[in-house]
Amino acid sequence: MDMMKFGIFDHVMGRPDAGPHSTLEEHLEQVEEADGLNFDYYFVAEHHARGEFNTTPSPNCFISAASQRTRRIRLGPLVLMVPLYHPIRILEEISMMDQLTNGRLEVGIGYGTGPRELRPYGVDPEKKLAMMLEAIAMLKKIWKEGGVDHEGEFYRSLNSGLPVPTTIQKPHPPLWYPCNSVGPIPWAAENNMAVPALTTFEDYRSRLRGMFDLYKSKWRSSPEFPNRPPLAFSSVIYVGETDSEARREAIEDIRRFWRIWSDTSSKKNVNPELKSRLSSLVDYDYDDDTEGRIIVGSSKTVASHLSSIFRDTGADCFLGEFAFGYLPHKKVLKSLKLFSDEVVPTLLDETSIGR
Repeated sequence: MDMMKFGIFDHVMGRPDAGPHSTLEEHLEQVEEADGLNFDYYFVAEHHARGEFNTTPSPNCFISAASQRTRRIRLGPLVLMVPLYHPIRILEEISMMDQLTNGRLEVGIGYGTGPRELRPYGVDPEKKLAMMLEAIAMLKKIWKEGGVDHEGEFYRSLNSGLPVPTTIQKPHPPLWYPCNSVGPIPWAAENNMAVPALTTFEDYRSRLRGMFDLYKSKWRSSPEFPNRPPLAFSSVIYVGETDSEARREAIEDIRRFWRIWSDTSSKKNVNPELKSRLSSLVDYDYDDDTEGRIIVGSSKTVASHLSSIFRDTGADCFLGEFAFGYLPHKKVLKSLKLFSDEVVPTLLDETSIGR
């Protein structure tokens, strides 16, 4: 991987002044704009039972709509909550989306967050990891061998066959597995999965450096996968005309974003580290953010900030959360354009990683 990539990660948050149709339409306009601005990726989240935090409980529906309004940007869910689907259904929907995007599909996979999102589907949160691992192994076997019979702990399929249509990308679209610690890294590298991680952890630069260095040491090329997948970091970002203007325009929605996240998360009830981290972000203050976990400022400031993260972590991809809180649609579009027109050229000029 010797190319710097830039993309968007979107929770598609609701706003009190916009109904569901208006919200979805605005975010479709944002991905359409990103396509014209030459962003590399657009990813959309999947969450359930979390109200305004996320309005795309079916990310595949949204990606299918976005596929018809874009031509070059690569699209995908980040992540599909695998325990909520039968693997054959995942197989079929991935195939359809890869055709609809004309081979531009990327697929993030995971097992979901807290109990609040899994229990409405009758899924035991204690079994979510085992369910995901069984489903992924089943998918990869079908992609490699074609129709298989499967009798597992959680899933059963007789003569699964290949879906109609099949995928354009062979043996399957690129897979992504988000994580924020070294534990899953060898598995992700062995399975040729791209890894995105958040910048919201304490000492995140050294944490990500350790993760990404380990990945690079474990990953091996193969005839099927000759090129290493991206190693990405993701952060809330806002680009303004000046530092003071950007800070003023973004601060309330940064706090609101994390407050909504915290208020709707059940994972924090079983994860003390997450509870502490969210608490520190709900009352976010620029001056207290000595590690630069949130990226806000003029084009020059943002470029310098991102350049330092690329350098310190060894990452080669950035996924920005450009729409957060109740940030108005017009401001999101302005930030996207400033990023594309001014931040990206500066980064490419000042780093050794091309595009």
